[in-house]
Amino acid sequence: MSLDAASAERELFEHTVVCAEEFPIRFEPGTLDATRAARISDHAEAVLRALALIEDSAGEDADEPPGHNAGIARLDAKINLLLDLVATLVRGNQPPLPMSPIRWSRNGASLCQSGNWHTGQTGRLLIQPTAWLPQRLELPVELIAFADRPNRSDATLWLRFDGIPASLKAALERHLFRLHRRAVARRNR
Repeated sequence: MSLDAASAERELFEHTVVCAEEFPIRFEPGTLDATRAARISDHAEAVLRALALIEDSAGEDADEPPGHNAGIARLDAKINLLLDLVATLVRGNQPPLPMSPIRWSRNGASLCQSGNWHTGQTGRLLIQPTAWLPQRLELPVELIAFADRPNRSDATLWLRFDGIPASLKAALERHLFRLHRRAVARRNR
């Protein structure tokens, strides 16, 4: 289904939590069979649920400043170093994802990227959901609209999450709500 930019904006971002920040991200067009799409959706949900457990138990809303316990801060630093090492080994020679502004919700995402686009393209959205975890999420998507940007070589893409289960949409919404809440707290400081 081909939509204009305004219709794509409404479909992806109306009546839902929207996060707009810069992340390491890339859209990779390609065909995903149902088994692969289900597998990457299950993996994305597991990663988002683990992130929620870690971040919610970290007490990010506590009145005490982050890192108030030196022992926990040292352990946290060691775990972050270990995560970086493991991610580097696992990633091997995969190129890093480029930093790019993205708007995303539980329904899909909008980002700018160069390429030869046509509506209806399917593929996967690769995103590193948090700075401290170098692991990537893969989300099956469909390109529902695009618009060339004047005097630029890239285009704005509107990508709808394609066939993801309701449980993954709920995990995405929870993650985006935490990101939105942190952004509001940073602005209010």
